[in-house]
Amino acid sequence: PIVSITFMFGGAGIPEMLIASILLLLTGIFLCALGIFFSSGLKSTTAATISSYGSILSPILLIVVFYFVINTLSPSDYTVQDQINMISELWVIASVNPFLAAYLTQVMLVEDQSLFLISIPLDGNINITLLSPWIIYTIFYIIMIILLIEASIRLISQPEK
Repeated sequence: PIVSITFMFGGAGIPEMLIASILLLLTGIFLCALGIFFSSGLKSTTAATISSYGSILSPILLIVVFYFVINTLSPSDYTVQDQINMISELWVIASVNPFLAAYLTQVMLVEDQSLFLISIPLDGNINITLLSPWIIYTIFYIIMIILLIEASIRLISQPEK
């Protein structure tokens, strides 16, 4: 029923639905793995809950702070290599944020009709080709899920002192 709302605004294609499902599934599994990790390492439920929520919210808030710091402290004359480095770094940082990855992927699908790569023009008729945010997001969160589950297993299997 909720998905039917999208048809009032022009519909959603199969790629959009699949990517949204992948992002939601990975986010849900990651948040569960994160909660299990903190629950297996901390003795108190309250401490595990606060740690989980804090680690979920802090990257979102840090991206906002990071954005304002870059805009206020950055020089106005970048070389092409500086532009490539900055765009690449910001692209990866934005791609591991669930909200920004979904938004940037949607922008790519609507404006460029591209699922996998985007080309961003720079000064001097140079283009930089970047991987779609949902792919970076998927790879990063699969690795994080595996690491968190392995760390949880190690924490649980350690004898208490």
